[in-house]
Amino acid sequence: MVEVVGTAPTSAMVITKFVYRHSWKTNNLYISCRIKNLKKFMKKKLVLLFLMIFLLISILLFIYKDQIINFLLNLDFNSDYLKTLYFIIVFFYFLSPLPITLILLLNGFFFKEYGFFISMFQIVLGSIIIKNLSKQLSSILQINLRLKRINIQKLSNNNYSIFLSRFIVPYFIHNIYYGLTKIDLRSFIFIIFIAEIPMTYAFNQIGKSFYEVSSNFSISLYSLFKDINFYIPFLIIFVLFIITNYLYKKKK
Repeated sequence: MVEVVGTAPTSAMVITKFVYRHSWKTNNLYISCRIKNLKKFMKKKLVLLFLMIFLLISILLFIYKDQIINFLLNLDFNSDYLKTLYFIIVFFYFLSPLPITLILLLNGFFFKEYGFFISMFQIVLGSIIIKNLSKQLSSILQINLRLKRINIQKLSNNNYSIFLSRFIVPYFIHNIYYGLTKIDLRSFIFIIFIAEIPMTYAFNQIGKSFYEVSSNFSISLYSLFKDINFYIPFLIIFVLFIITNYLYKKKK
């Protein structure tokens, strides 16, 4: 027995055309939710892929760090190709956990006065990328820095903590940590830009004074703090930072 279209078994009433057609219409809300979830899924996959590439590059840089430094030391800067290669290698170096001290010295040694501006640009660019990457990782893994009795974020997110910790905490770890916090990117970059000026200037001056640079060169933080090229700019910038921070809070 063939049923008439628009009727149902055991039903004495005919299903109206409107209800019958509506039951087969696509649910737009369902589709938009599916698209939104798909976008989130793809974003997570892209972030994880980038993290894997980032981790692989960091491991390779760590394994071959001595060979890379020796290669950079022996580059002929008369060649535009080798100069470009230098900047590409240094770009990835600033994204790795390796200490950037030697690169700051190299920039001063190779580029003299311009080395300071090159170093500052590389520091800011590397900090932006690492902080954003850390932020994306935090959102995926749902990392929470709150402890039961101590709110670490509250202690470390004030401007003075960000400024002063930049001189103590390694560059890479500092960027990673503040990527896990909720501090605004523009505020973070402004503070670390100011904080990096005296140290970067001091390293650039030291590198500029060298007749030769070797991969075995090392400098202690204590000897750097004693250097006039560091503590004079540091004192000037720190005083300006205190005044600016005070005026900003007073304006709010």
